[in-house]
Amino acid sequence: MNNISSKDKLINATIEAVYTSGLYSVTTAKIAKIANLSEAMIYKHFENKDKMIIQAFMEVKAELNSSVESKITKEMDFDTQFYSIWQAHVDYFIQNPKNLRVINQIEHSNFMTDEIRSGCLKMSKSVMTFFQSGIEQQILKPMHIEVAIALFFSPILSIAESIIDKRIDKSEELFDLCFKATMDALKVTMKR
Repeated sequence: MNNISSKDKLINATIEAVYTSGLYSVTTAKIAKIANLSEAMIYKHFENKDKMIIQAFMEVKAELNSSVESKITKEMDFDTQFYSIWQAHVDYFIQNPKNLRVINQIEHSNFMTDEIRSGCLKMSKSVMTFFQSGIEQQILKPMHIEVAIALFFSPILSIAESIIDKRIDKSEELFDLCFKATMDALKVTMKR
């Protein structure tokens, strides 16, 4: 017996539709068909298609943040936390390729309003605090937090996409090399 609510079916169908058709080709008819529900059911749960897409995106982001936060503890030293956050993101995206593509498409679209961006930042508060603390403690190079986040996430997204698309093979050596390059870009270099 399938106990998934119609709202959850619609969220899952929205993720599938964005993944298979692309963000701007998604229609309510497509979503309803994937969910095996009527289009009218969409409007029972959501004001419009855009609100449903945003809700799907926010749920994906919440799942990602929960997955990442479960891998870090305050007892870890800075480098261990840094690696754990990095590895948790890579692992999550490789295990959830649909979610990676949904995040990529929505974050680079007009759906990403200041309100949505603010909601995402609140969800990932512990990761943001980690980066801000690293900058304040001069462990990370002095830079705007948005730049630090971009330097951190761009390699993660590229590596995960390349592994998912089978352009490169997943290996410990690859992860170590890419992680070291990310650290080199962000960490303050100790002068001898």
